Amino acid sequence: MNKIISIAVGITLLLFSQAGCKSTKTTIPNNTAIKCFIVGEGGGFAGSYIQYKICSNGVLSMYNFDSKEYHEIGTADPKKLDDIFTQLNELKLDELEISSPGNMSQYITILEDNKPDHTLTWALNSTGISPEIISFFHESFTYCNSFEIP
Repeated sequence: MNKIISIAVGITLLLFSQAGCKSTKTTIPNNTAIKCFIVGEGGGFAGSYIQYKICSNGVLSMYNFDSKEYHEIGTADPKKLDDIFTQLNELKLDELEISSPGNMSQYITILEDNKPDHTLTWALNSTGISPEIISFFHESFTYCNSFEIP
């Protein structure tokens, strides 16, 4: 009888310890809109592209052009995420119009609920784009690119 009680207690403790060890994800209340934007580059002879999506809930994703799906690659550091979204808001990219693609292009797409996607596209090494936009693009793209791709 003691053996059965010991087994029952052991299973109960195991179940409770498993529940406490589950990974936690950052959740945003349902009434808070998640804002996202995309940074990508590519083109050229091969026509290959790399594209990342950065969301205000911290989720970083990479687009797979074969499956046409985003795959999560990591979670952004909260401080870094705050810096990126502060810059995004300060640059007011949703108010700019840039459409000058080249053989190799870079782009930023702003995704907002109830609004059409807003894309800024420019040729790689273009001199007519604001240095602040180029810096923002490179900082965001390089940050995503630093995550190990699953």
